[in-house]
Amino acid sequence: MTMVLTWQGSEVRQVEVTDGTVRVRLSVASARRVDSAHPDQGEEGFLGPLTVVFTHATVRGDLGSALGTLADGTLSHAGHTHRHLALPFSWAPEIHAELAFCNGTVLHIEAEAVSCSPGTESRFHESMAC
Repeated sequence: MTMVLTWQGSEVRQVEVTDGTVRVRLSVASARRVDSAHPDQGEEGFLGPLTVVFTHATVRGDLGSALGTLADGTLSHAGHTHRHLALPFSWAPEIHAELAFCNGTVLHIEAEAVSCSPGTESRFHESMAC
């Protein structure tokens, strides 16, 4: 089974900037669990916690307001823009991310590399929405 992260609907707990590294900590990530044999099918749900790490990075936007639900988000690499990201991932170079929060805050992140891998504490919970 493959987990696919979707920015929209994910909950950002913290954006931390330290020595050129930007960590976007998601308390809950909107996710889809899919079987590689049937990628058009799958279970919608949530995965958490999860951290997306941008290295050799700069960020523009109001970090103090960069909390809560994401209305949208994109990650661009090698000329392609992604709204859905199969986990785990690790890409370099020339990364650009744009995270738009429901509160109106928008962050722009430029980085040399980005990575995300669910940790042992990350759990998938199927959505019960009808």
